[in-house]
Amino acid sequence: MMKCNLGNVGEESCNGCGACYQKCPKHCIQMVENDRGFLLPQIGDGCISCGLCVDVCPERKNTEFVNKVVEVWAAADIRDDILKESTSGGVFVLFAEQILSQNGVVFGCTWEVGFRVKHIKVTKIDALFNIQKSKYIQSNTADTFKEVQGLLQNGVPVLYSGTGCQIAGLRSYLGKNYDTLYAVEVACHGVPAPGLFAKYIAWLEAKYSIKIANYTFRNKVKHKKGEHYTFSFEDQNGRKIYKYSNEDPFYASFLKGKTLRDTCYHCKYKNFNHTGDILLCDFWGIEKAHPSFDAKYGASAVLIYSDKGKRLFEEIPRKTIRKEKSQYEAVVASNSSVIKSADVGCRIQYSLKDSDVVERMIPPKSLKNFVKNHIPEWIKYSFIKKL
Repeated sequence: MMKCNLGNVGEESCNGCGACYQKCPKHCIQMVENDRGFLLPQIGDGCISCGLCVDVCPERKNTEFVNKVVEVWAAADIRDDILKESTSGGVFVLFAEQILSQNGVVFGCTWEVGFRVKHIKVTKIDALFNIQKSKYIQSNTADTFKEVQGLLQNGVPVLYSGTGCQIAGLRSYLGKNYDTLYAVEVACHGVPAPGLFAKYIAWLEAKYSIKIANYTFRNKVKHKKGEHYTFSFEDQNGRKIYKYSNEDPFYASFLKGKTLRDTCYHCKYKNFNHTGDILLCDFWGIEKAHPSFDAKYGASAVLIYSDKGKRLFEEIPRKTIRKEKSQYEAVVASNSSVIKSADVGCRIQYSLKDSDVVERMIPPKSLKNFVKNHIPEWIKYSFIKKL
């Protein structure tokens, strides 16, 4: 067993999965935000140098995960109400419903007070809305690895949704394979810091003289396919404000890869080293790859990496899903986050102590962005995309 050496952990060597925090037998590790707002482990009093925190760390292992794509599909939930409340094709809900119908438990991330993001468990279908939609911020896995282990040891089916590094942390924490664990990896461009997002929310509130009650990335009211064009936030009176992502300091910086965690620029969980039984991502370019597929409210690409992932997909009732067999090359051609990390050359230096940190991220005005934002959807998808 390796000697404990987490005292000076930085972003360049830690993905913030929380496995060490959950594994510590003395509960002396806490996940604390650093000067850029990212959650990192910090050791307090009571450490006995048992080394379990180091042993469980997926970043310190050379573990090779599932690396063979069994099948690739284009898919979407057939129910418009689910699609409108999902980021892309709503396939996550279909998987979750299958697990819940087997008296299983589903884990995903939800908004917390203060606009942080945290992993929680869901046991009922009518509570799935809490973990729907993308949240482009580092999520706190809290004690969910412990909860998953307890459920699996009692034979309860579990679906755990997270980024590649979070699932790597879960698998390392469990230390063995479970037939009843279904890991659903979400394709990840990289994550910005929860502390930075909270500071950005405060900046928005000051700018618009409101108190923000809800925030939605990739809003489908203004852009029904859910692409990275519009987002929305809502005040306490229910008034919604819609803005363009490429004109926003936080969202534009995320899309350009400027504010990601350091490990995101050399992510171990790309290309042929994905950690899930299933990988879900947006099927950008579906108009070209599958021109007859009805993707008016978005579509998902489903990359299946294991036999049990394949079985779970096959168990989805045909009356609830539209699906068409696809190819790996068609997916990654328009979604590079599946195979490569963001460019570290885009990273910007900042500290939450800087009073002007949000203002410095405001993107310059661009004629290209203006045209891109205002071009009608029917022109975009009937002509330009096909070209």
